[in-house]
Amino acid sequence: MGTMQERIVLEEEALGIPGLALLGRYHTRQVQKPMALHVHAGCAEFVVVIKGSERYASGGEEVAVSGGEVYFMPPDRPHGNASAGQGISDFIWFQLRIMPECRDEGDSTSPTDGFLGLSGDAAAALLTRLRTLRRPKWQTDDACLSRLAECVRHVAEGDPAWKGYARSLFVACLEKLLLQAEAADRAETAMRDEARERAAAMARVIERMERVDAEPPMLEDLAVMAGLSLSRFKEVFRRTVGRTPREYVNECRIRRAQELLAQGRSVTETAMALGFSGSDYFAVVFRRHTAMTPTEYAATCRLHKKASPRKPEGCH
Repeated sequence: MGTMQERIVLEEEALGIPGLALLGRYHTRQVQKPMALHVHAGCAEFVVVIKGSERYASGGEEVAVSGGEVYFMPPDRPHGNASAGQGISDFIWFQLRIMPECRDEGDSTSPTDGFLGLSGDAAAALLTRLRTLRRPKWQTDDACLSRLAECVRHVAEGDPAWKGYARSLFVACLEKLLLQAEAADRAETAMRDEARERAAAMARVIERMERVDAEPPMLEDLAVMAGLSLSRFKEVFRRTVGRTPREYVNECRIRRAQELLAQGRSVTETAMALGFSGSDYFAVVFRRHTAMTPTEYAATCRLHKKASPRKPEGCH
């Protein structure tokens, strides 16, 4: 092996494991030229990065894969390295024949028979999981990395006494990789569902805030509606809406106050209708949001009504 890279490539005939078309390990100490787009007919490919990082491209998208992560490419999909080339890394990769091959007429054997040395039912179940796998990247663990490396070493040494152990080790690692991918899918789905539920709850909270009446909603009640603690609700609301819950409630009340004042309601009537504790506090909040007192606003609206039948800007 050279000083700048170490490469082990074991192909199907040497492997002797049905369905495993290729198993290899590549350790490079300098960036290599990018691998051109290519296709593995009928074969799915896994790249398990032990150290370093790689970038892969497929369908116009690039995926960065770092140590401890797995990259998966379904069969018959063009893929290669990103424009930066192959990185400085140590990774194991393997290809599995997971698409059924054509059989001779009269052949009664199933295309799943003997896949990775498994029985018919076990092979069929594993192939189904492989064929439905679509996740491009996920995290694995040190134990799986170590066992895969051990598997490559035993197979490369070619000792017949270790062949059965190496096959069992490979199947166990593959099962674990699939379990990790499926767990990542479930976690991602749960996060999306939680985000949708949280967004729907926040929409109900905002709707309640905008339903202005004489009894403004308590923040504690709004937090319960959102399914959050009070402190967490305040934090999430401010990050989502850009204002504190109290500021938003008051904005809604002041918008409604402008409507009532423009309709001719008195300042006192408006303050009472919107649940303010008194006209003075109402005037403070109103001025904070409009830069004028309720009395000044009402007077401005009356002047505009006299001057023009059209509603003036700022008057409802």
